[in-house]
Amino acid sequence: MGRMAGGGWSSLSVDLLELISGRAASGADRLHIHQVCTHWRASTPPPRRPPWVVAGRPGSGLYPIRDYSLRLPVGGAPRADVGALPAGLPYCCGTSQGWLALVDHYRYPTRLVLWEHLSNTQIPLPCLGYITLIVLSGDPLASSSEWVAIAGQQWSRSREYSVFYGFNVLPRLCGCDPHHQQRGVHLVTCNGELLVVVLYRGSHPSPAEVYKPVWAPIQRLELHERVMNLGDHSLFVGRGDAFALSAKEFPAIKRNCIYYADKLRHKGYWISVFHLDSDVVEEIPYPEELKEDTTNWMPHAWFCPRTP
Repeated sequence: MGRMAGGGWSSLSVDLLELISGRAASGADRLHIHQVCTHWRASTPPPRRPPWVVAGRPGSGLYPIRDYSLRLPVGGAPRADVGALPAGLPYCCGTSQGWLALVDHYRYPTRLVLWEHLSNTQIPLPCLGYITLIVLSGDPLASSSEWVAIAGQQWSRSREYSVFYGFNVLPRLCGCDPHHQQRGVHLVTCNGELLVVVLYRGSHPSPAEVYKPVWAPIQRLELHERVMNLGDHSLFVGRGDAFALSAKEFPAIKRNCIYYADKLRHKGYWISVFHLDSDVVEEIPYPEELKEDTTNWMPHAWFCPRTP
């Protein structure tokens, strides 16, 4: 104690500062710790930006990024601002790796651009017709330049084609009698492992299940070990990119959960949170200010801003 008093708070060791920052209850507390002095800023990471919900109009394949589109997944769902969009690109068809994939028309696009809003970096891509989703394999601004963009396209009025189409390669998932309909099937990487998230409709005993998949010799994806504990991680799934976040790095989220942006939602709730350890479904209420909006905003996907 004497040495700390002599050197002042600015002399605390890096290990102790990391411990203090790691136990902070909120992003605001971490920010305050990070801003104390030059030594504390160099010794503690800045708070991570929380994931945002990307909302859009019902019935449209792509969603316009406008005033109400990006919101936080918490009570009241406050709006988040990404700044001015690149001119002439109002529609979003992807939210992968902290980038927004933007096009000029929701049905007949002629321009496709990847946009990172923090640095205002734009990467033009060849534009395909009837784009429904763009997913990136990596961050184009990361130290490694090896990344690809994968496009999903609509090839009929009712179906989409993409690299992974869950119901074509997965066996029948529900073992109940009668069988329960799937609400969604999603691939997501968590802590270096590929996982399959299965969401059910109706009164299934487990509204959400997570499995480790294995490719069978007959080119069929078999679900082997069921995962009941994600540790400190939670999974974020929706119509767009799926990803995992650590509750240690993002104190605002709950651990061992699946956050689902449900475009088939009712106005009673906004986001569904499935607790894997208890099979309890928690519903985040639909924002009050949007209930009066005639647009009838629907949650479509998640967007997690990249860390500069």
